[in-house]
Amino acid sequence: MRYCILLIVVFIFGGCSQNNQQSNVVKKDNIRRVHINAPSISVVQTKVKILDDNRVVAQITGYNNGSYYRLLEYRIQWFDADGFLISNSAQGWRDVPAFAKAEFFIKSPSPTGKGVDFKIIIRLKNSVEKTKRR
Repeated sequence: MRYCILLIVVFIFGGCSQNNQQSNVVKKDNIRRVHINAPSISVVQTKVKILDDNRVVAQITGYNNGSYYRLLEYRIQWFDADGFLISNSAQGWRDVPAFAKAEFFIKSPSPTGKGVDFKIIIRLKNSVEKTKRR
C-alpha cells in the first residue's frame, strides 16, 4: 500500500503531463525576455549558444496555434553584462512566417562578443499601421 501511494505521489509531483509551451514572457537563466503581441502565437523554447568568436546566438522556437498563416515580425535587442543596450544598426523589424499549426524559428546572433542577454519582441506584421488608421 505504501508503494502505491508513493508511486502516485511521484507521478503527481513528477509531472506526468508534458507542456512544452511556455508563457509569453520567458525568463530563463539570466533575464532573457520574449514579448508576443500576436494572437494564437506562443513560445515553445528558447536556446542560447556561444560561438567560437565569443558571440552569443539566441534561438527562439515558436508555435502558431491558429488555423491560418500569420506573417510575423520580430526585433531583438542585446544587452551586455551590466544590462546596457548594445547598439546595432540591424535592430530593425524582421519578418518571420508562421504557418498554421506549425513551429517557426527565430535565430539571431549578438552583434558583438559582449552580448550576454536579449529581449525579443514578436508581433503581427503591419499591426502598427492598422492601429494608426483607426
